Parts: sequence; structure tokens; C-alpha cells
Amino acid sequence: GDTWADLRLPDHPLPGSPSINDMDFADLNHGWVVGWFGYVIRTTNGGVTWTNQDFGAPRVLGFGVRAVSPEEAWVIGWEDDRRRVVVLHTTDGGASWDREIIAGEQYAHSEIEVGPSGGLWVAGFRGTILHKDAACYADCDDDGELTLFDFLCFQNLFSALNPQADCDDDGELTLFDFLCFRNAFVAVCL
Repeated sequence: GDTWADLRLPDHPLPGSPSINDMDFADLNHGWVVGWFGYVIRTTNGGVTWTNQDFGAPRVLGFGVRAVSPEEAWVIGWEDDRRRVVVLHTTDGGASWDREIIAGEQYAHSEIEVGPSGGLWVAGFRGTILHKDAACYADCDDDGELTLFDFLCFQNLFSALNPQADCDDDGELTLFDFLCFRNAFVAVCL
């Protein structure tokens, strides 16, 4: 690292040079870059080559991106034509993106983080910080049923100090995570 290399990124599908707002890597090879007017690109080889992707909405201004794994990423953006905040999520390497509008938010947000158990944190304009808990995961073994094996699965995660056992998303593994998991199980949360 004594010198900086200028990488050539793919052209934006719209005319003009893309304005890049954020980038993040899940590991040494897999990363995303987001920018204005639907600009999203992905690398699978450490930035040697980049591929254009499509949010499915060209008027999304991508402000922040978090790469969770080689296949999963979250983007916080702004739908310029509708004047609303949007969260985009992929679990298939960017082949498709799910969209969620953050209702009532009228200002763009620039930062998105994923908590240890999957909860989302969004920050931005005018000192706004928003939090959304992770989806309920009482079906720990992911077999579509709530059984004793889900409790064993959760106990194994907890014993291994796996961050997925942080049911209450407070960053610590405590008795309260067992209570959180039990409550989700009793509520038949799948």
C-alpha cells in the first residue's frame, strides 16, 4: 500500500458518471458500491471486476450499504421521484432486491447497520436514529415447525456464543435472550 490504484467501474446505465456514496465488503472478495439514480455494482473478486446490478427502481439514490455476507446486503436509500426513504435487501447476491418503505420519514438517511442478531439501525438527517428488531426466529432449526428441537438449537447457539442467540439484540448474551426466545416461541413466531 504505498500507492492508490484508480479502478475503472462500470458505466452507469443512465447518462453521465455515477456519484458513489458508499461501499462495503463482506469479505476480501465480495462487496457492493451504491450511488445516485439506482447505481449499484458488485464485485466477487476483490474489486478486480465489477458488475452492474439493478434495484428495480432507477430513481433510488443509494446512500449507505452494508454487506452481511457474500450473498446478503442491505441498502438505505431515497426514492427521489416519490420523496421517501427506502430500505433494500438482497439475499441472492443482488439478483433481486426486496424493498421496504420507512413510513413517515421525509428526510434521506445515510447510514445503515445490521445488529448482531439481524436488527437494523438507520441514521441520518437531523440527528435521526431508527431501529427495527430482527424478524422473529423461534423456529431456530428452520424446519417450519416449533418443537423441542428449536429450544435445543437456541441453546446450542447460546452455548457457542453465536451472535444469532442475541434474541433481544442488545449486543450481549444473557438470561434475557432465553426469555426473549421463549416469548417468541410461545407467540408461535415463525
